[in-house]
Amino acid sequence: MKRAIVIALIASTLLAAETAVRKFIPLPEPVNSPENDFAPSFTLDGNTMVFNSKRGNTLQDIYICHRTDGRWGVPRPIDAINSPFNDETPFITADGKVILFASDRDGSIEAPRDAQGRVRVSYDLYWAQFYDGAWTRPMRLPGYVNTAMHERAPSLGPDKRSLYYTAWPFGNPAASRIMRAEIAGNIFTNIKTLPNPINTNHHETAFIPDMHGNGFYFSSTRGGGYGGWDIYHVEFKDGMWSTPVNLGPEVNSKQNDFFYTRIGADSYLCSDRPGGAGKYDIWHRAVPQGIPMAALVRNKATRAPMSSNVRIAARRPRQADAIDRILSGRDGMLRHELPAETSAAEVTVIEPGYLPFYRTYSPEEIKKGLAIIELVPIEKDISFDVNEIYFDYNLHDIKEESFRVLDAVVEFMKKNPRVRFRVIGHTDLHGTPEYNLKLSLRRANAVREYLISKGIAERRLEIEGAGMSRPKINQKGREADEQNRRTEFKVIE
Repeated sequence: MKRAIVIALIASTLLAAETAVRKFIPLPEPVNSPENDFAPSFTLDGNTMVFNSKRGNTLQDIYICHRTDGRWGVPRPIDAINSPFNDETPFITADGKVILFASDRDGSIEAPRDAQGRVRVSYDLYWAQFYDGAWTRPMRLPGYVNTAMHERAPSLGPDKRSLYYTAWPFGNPAASRIMRAEIAGNIFTNIKTLPNPINTNHHETAFIPDMHGNGFYFSSTRGGGYGGWDIYHVEFKDGMWSTPVNLGPEVNSKQNDFFYTRIGADSYLCSDRPGGAGKYDIWHRAVPQGIPMAALVRNKATRAPMSSNVRIAARRPRQADAIDRILSGRDGMLRHELPAETSAAEVTVIEPGYLPFYRTYSPEEIKKGLAIIELVPIEKDISFDVNEIYFDYNLHDIKEESFRVLDAVVEFMKKNPRVRFRVIGHTDLHGTPEYNLKLSLRRANAVREYLISKGIAERRLEIEGAGMSRPKINQKGREADEQNRRTEFKVIE
C-alpha cells in the first residue's frame, strides 16, 4: 500500500497541473484509423501534429494535421517527404520548421545479407525543412548517426544541438538503446549511448523532450510498470541524468504506451489500449484551465535577470501538493499554470552563491501580475527571514507543514558547505519580554536540531533568541503578528 502511495505522489510531482483527473480518450476519426496511428509529435503551440500511419497503404507514411478552434482537422500525407517505402516516427520541431523521421527508403544503409543471401535495408534518419511554404526534399542526417543498424524515433533536445534516437541491430529490437549525438558544424557526431538507468536492456525507446521542463519522456519495458511499454520521465541538469520515474497509472495502461507529450493543459500519447479505433491510436487528455503565474528571477544586488531552477509547490485541499520544477529563461522570465484548485503556491529557489529564496503566494497575489523573485548574493552578516516555520501555540514543537521550507534550507546548506548560520527566533508582541525571550530561544534550537537531524554539522549552526525585541512591525494585530513571528537565518561565515 505504501509503495502505491509513493508512486502516486511522484507521478503528481512530475505532472503538476495534470493531476486533475480526466482520463485519456482516443482522438476521433479521421485522426485515428483502423490501422496503426503512431508516434505523434507536436509544435509548441499545440496546433500542428505529425504522425505515421498505414491507412490505405501497405507501408507507413507520414501525415500532418492541424487544430483549429480546438478541433483537429483531416490528416494529410506529406507527399514531399513520403517515399514508396516506410517513413515512420516523425518529430516536428517546436516552431514547425523541421521534421526528422526514420525511413528504409532507397539510399539507406544496407545490413549484412541474411542466411538466404537476401538484401536487408536498415532504417536511417532523415530530415526536411519547411521553406517558402513547402517541405524540402528529405536528406539523410549528415555525420555518423546512420549505420547498418536500425535508427528510429529521432528528436531534438531543447538546446537544438543534441539529437536523441533509438538504435538496435537488424532483426533484434530487444537490444534497442537510446542514443545521443551532438551537432558539430554541419554534422552529427560524438555519438554516445545514454547511461543506465535510462538504458536498462528493456526496449528503451521514444525519447521526447518535456516542453515544460528540463527533462525527457521515454518508454521502457523495465520491471515495476503497469503493462508492456510504460512511459517514464527523467531530468537532465548540469550534465547529469536523474533516476527515471514511472508516470503512474494515471498515464500508463496495461498495454503499450509511447510518445508522451504535454502541451499546457493537453497531454497526448500513443497506445494500443482498448477503446480506440484500431491498433495503435493517438490518445488525448485535457485538464481544466488553472491559474496562470508569471515571475521574473533576478539578482537583487544588480537587478540582472537569472536563469534558475524554480520549484513551485501548489497546495491543494484534500489532494497531494502538485510540484513542478521550471527553468527560467535567460531573460529571467518563467510562466507556469497552477491547478485551478490551488490554495497557495510555495516558491523555492536554491542557487549556489545566493541565499535560498522561499515564499508563499496566495492565488490573489499571483493574479495581480508579475511575481519578482530576487536572489541575494551570500555575504557575511546578511540574513533572511522565514515566516513559514510554524510551531504549536506557546510551544517549540515544529509543525509538519514547516518541513518543506526547512528542507530547502538543508538543501541550500549542502550546496554551500562553507556557509554557517545563526538561527534567530522572533515572537510577536503578545506576552511578557521574559517569556517570549525563552520561547524564541527554544524555537530557534528546535530549528537547529531539525537541520542537524538532516545531516548538517552542528558547528555550522548557532542559535539566538530575540523574543519581542526586534519586531518588523511595532504593533499588535493579525498582519503584524504574522510578520513578527519569524525565524531569521544570519550568515556568520
